[in-house]
Amino acid sequence: MGKRKFGEIATIAIGDGPSDIPMLGRVDYPVVVRKPDGNYDFRIDIPNIIKADGIGPEGWNKVVLSLLSHLPRTLQGEG
Repeated sequence: MGKRKFGEIATIAIGDGPSDIPMLGRVDYPVVVRKPDGNYDFRIDIPNIIKADGIGPEGWNKVVLSLLSHLPRTLQGEG
């Protein structure tokens, strides 16, 4: 439904552990955030993974703002 209504779309998924691997493997922009100890989960090995600079919500916020500032406006739902 999304593509028919909005045209080309970009998908982003953000995770921090192995349970997120299936989700991360199905999107255009897979992102991993740091764990509370400051490390990335070594078990997440997805092609083109983006490593967020920050722990938890801080990393999530930084990477979303960065991606939105770099994606073409047409992929952000704006024409």
